[in-house]
Amino acid sequence: MAAQSIASRPRRSQQAEPDDVVLARALQFTEWAKKNVVIVVVSAVVLVALIGGLLWYRANRAQQLENAAIDFLQVEQAVLSGDEGIATQQLQQFIQQHSDTPYGDEARVLLAQVHLRGGRAAEAIEVLTPVANRIGDSPVGPQAALLLASAQEAAGDREAAIQTYLRVADEAEFEFRQQEGLMGAALLRQENGDWAGAAELYRRLLEMTDEDSPQRATIEMRLAEAEARAQDG
Repeated sequence: MAAQSIASRPRRSQQAEPDDVVLARALQFTEWAKKNVVIVVVSAVVLVALIGGLLWYRANRAQQLENAAIDFLQVEQAVLSGDEGIATQQLQQFIQQHSDTPYGDEARVLLAQVHLRGGRAAEAIEVLTPVANRIGDSPVGPQAALLLASAQEAAGDREAAIQTYLRVADEAEFEFRQQEGLMGAALLRQENGDWAGAAELYRRLLEMTDEDSPQRATIEMRLAEAEARAQDG
């Protein structure tokens, strides 16, 4: 019996030890808090302010997006009305007010389309460039870049257009946008007489095209022509 009693004592001590450590640390923190009450209070106030600020930002951001969505519907109606002057004015105002939202990027694309229809390629390039530079970040970045390439081509700067198309091919998330970029750059290289460069892009495009795609035969035909012209040249 004595042996059992002696053997059991260390186990009770080991079980009680963690509780003692926790209690001791709690008492130490209590004493520290009493001595540093100003620090504790300031820290608590800062934490509450940070949490409140974060909640306010989220609520405010949600309201901004909702307002932008409502205003964008009105701007779209102005574009559909066919009055270029009114559409341009409302799109410019919308961009100024909501430039930090995805709807601001969409408005830039619409405004560029209006400019291109009016033959104002330079204005289209200016309004598209901020969005086209964010191909991977903006939902309409690839679309804006493709339109920018068209505007650059319309302005007579084919080399810039080719480089923009190639950026879409390299940076766009979706494959169909990458294919559009490759095709646009290949056609421009072909028009410039750069048949070897065009063939290179057609090969890349062919590798991305499914065997049963209706576009495959056209790409193969263009590739064969480009390779033949490159050899002749």
